[in-house]
Amino acid sequence: MFDIENGGKDYKAQKAEFLGKWLWVMFWLFIPGVIASIMVDENIASLFPALLVPGQILQTVCQLIYGAILIKVSNWDSRYRISGIIVIAANILSIALEYIFANNAEVLLILLIPLGIVGLVGEYYEYMAHSDVVKEFDEEIAAKWKKLWKWYIGSFGLLVLSIVLVFITAILGLLAMLVSAIAIIVVSILKLVYLYRTAKTFRDYRENNPDIMQSGFTGSDF
Repeated sequence: MFDIENGGKDYKAQKAEFLGKWLWVMFWLFIPGVIASIMVDENIASLFPALLVPGQILQTVCQLIYGAILIKVSNWDSRYRISGIIVIAANILSIALEYIFANNAEVLLILLIPLGIVGLVGEYYEYMAHSDVVKEFDEEIAAKWKKLWKWYIGSFGLLVLSIVLVFITAILGLLAMLVSAIAIIVVSILKLVYLYRTAKTFRDYRENNPDIMQSGFTGSDF
């Protein structure tokens, strides 16, 4: 098990070894997740309908594994566990709602809004956990995670506003929705970049710190 009570070199080495390994997996898992989101996009699905079901399956599998990894790394920050549980529960509930209200798009949209808010909480816990675990290794990337959260909540708020505007004035609502979609894409790209940088920070520490080779920790003790 982890020597979390020890604040010395062994503690940092174990932390770098374990998180470097699993955040690296999360980084690579994020990529097929993005591909899946493109496959299930309405515009892409209308042009290539055969991609819809495989995209939905790939997206669900990626999210469930991503949530499981968040739970796995929660020994280093309990907020990872909360985020992981939310990711898994939200995806299962989303699938159920889409199946039940498949023929009622308006009701489905209304129900997905609170579900999106729950997902927002999950993202918050993940971003804050990333920020805190990497802070003692790189304060700059830790600060960027907190800043990214502000961008994320801003883009989500704009999305909700655009949905409301659609019922008031379609043109303005669709314009706001386009802007929010672009903002969400930018945030997703930045999250991928920061996840890479965070994992690389841990991996670089592991490779450059000779003490880690003497700690007896291999990353499989959990």
